[in-house]
Amino acid sequence: METVSEQTIIEHKGYKNQVFTMKDVPTGMKLVAELCGLDVVVSLMKNCGGITVAIPSNGFMELEKRIIMNEYDGSTESMQKLALKLDLHESTVRGVLRKANLEVTKGQKQLFPKGWQNNGITHHE
Repeated sequence: METVSEQTIIEHKGYKNQVFTMKDVPTGMKLVAELCGLDVVVSLMKNCGGITVAIPSNGFMELEKRIIMNEYDGSTESMQKLALKLDLHESTVRGVLRKANLEVTKGQKQLFPKGWQNNGITHHE
């Protein structure tokens, strides 16, 4: 992990060359400062002050979907390797493939024919 600078020089409301340190970081932004640096905190406070930002835990999902679609070769092994490589559950990878109509079929037997749920049989109570 990179070492985060303990201070940065900023311009604030026309006052140039102001030293901004970790001590100046508001409590709610300390973790961001520790993980991302003071420059990121300053930028967020200058550009996004007053708004609440939620950072999604799955913020890279669209990117991961593209990777899955580009690297999936139709095999169960490929799906499993993608799940491990992307740190996703196998069912998440399968869901991406299902939505793209690319479900894993090699090495799997179909237990029921496609569309078996809608076979025209009416159930009576």
